[in-house]
Amino acid sequence: MDGFRAVFAPWLWCLTAASGLFNAAAVSAGEGDPLASLRLEHPRLLFTLTDQQRVEQLARRDELLARLIRQNTRNADRMLNERPVRYEIPDGKRLLGQSRRCIQRVAAMAMAYRLTGERRFAEGALKDMQIAAGFKDWNPRHFLDTAEMTTALAIGYDWLFDVLTAEQRELIRKAIIDLGLNPGLKVYAGGRWWTRAANNWNQVCNGGMILGALALAEEEPELARRVIRAALKSIPAGLGVYKPSGAYPEGPGYWQYGTSYTALTISAFRTALGHDFEISKTPGLDKTGLFRIHTIGPTGLYFNYADCGMNSRPAAAMFLLSQVFDRPLYAWW
Repeated sequence: MDGFRAVFAPWLWCLTAASGLFNAAAVSAGEGDPLASLRLEHPRLLFTLTDQQRVEQLARRDELLARLIRQNTRNADRMLNERPVRYEIPDGKRLLGQSRRCIQRVAAMAMAYRLTGERRFAEGALKDMQIAAGFKDWNPRHFLDTAEMTTALAIGYDWLFDVLTAEQRELIRKAIIDLGLNPGLKVYAGGRWWTRAANNWNQVCNGGMILGALALAEEEPELARRVIRAALKSIPAGLGVYKPSGAYPEGPGYWQYGTSYTALTISAFRTALGHDFEISKTPGLDKTGLFRIHTIGPTGLYFNYADCGMNSRPAAAMFLLSQVFDRPLYAWW
């Protein structure tokens, strides 16, 4: 899980530091059209143009935020000279390493484009997206791979929407549908094990499908509705692990993986729709930040029960938990 933590922390910190979009209306999963309140303009996944402007203004007087933006820009600049993603399953089972590289590269370069205006970053992110769109599949037999690659292209499609040509949009949208969402619908229809599981797979796979659906919802509304409705039926099984006090049975390492995708899901729903279908009201979710705090010792090592590594790293999800539940301690930690 170390690679995933390193992927999301820097740029998500930049966004959540100035976010003001978390006063969501209460709408339950069973009420009407899930896209009724869809924000039509892009970007709408995790942040909006208003958020971008707020971040840019705040960075002029907040040195921490300015430093994080500079860090992300340096990372993106380095990535321009590194090899892009490729179809690679080194262990015969997982494409997951490349899915995570795609998230890392696309998110960093797309964010650098949005905050600097330099087209070279958009072009760098687009290169990876086009390569991934050309893969024969996103390895749906190990569906974490599919979910994370869908996340990568959904973020890139949304954040770079204004610079993509019609042909580029069609290519990426088709890949999200054919290699991500349609395989996901087959899994939901077949009731595959993770759709009912109380573990990180449920959180990650549903989160990836939701981000993919929201990214192209105005162009493919019926498909997006089907995916979101199926995911909303599945999500409670994964979120049940937080009951009653926020502890996580898979240990603090997988807490970071699963909770990161739960945070992405809540954030994407709120920025795209204005509400999160009451996911944030899950019992124990408001307390789960305390679980992270109390499973890290004074030396920075985890209390590593279950299949957990030793070394802790910053968790971007703590910023969203802080915002949603008005717990400043979570953001400080």
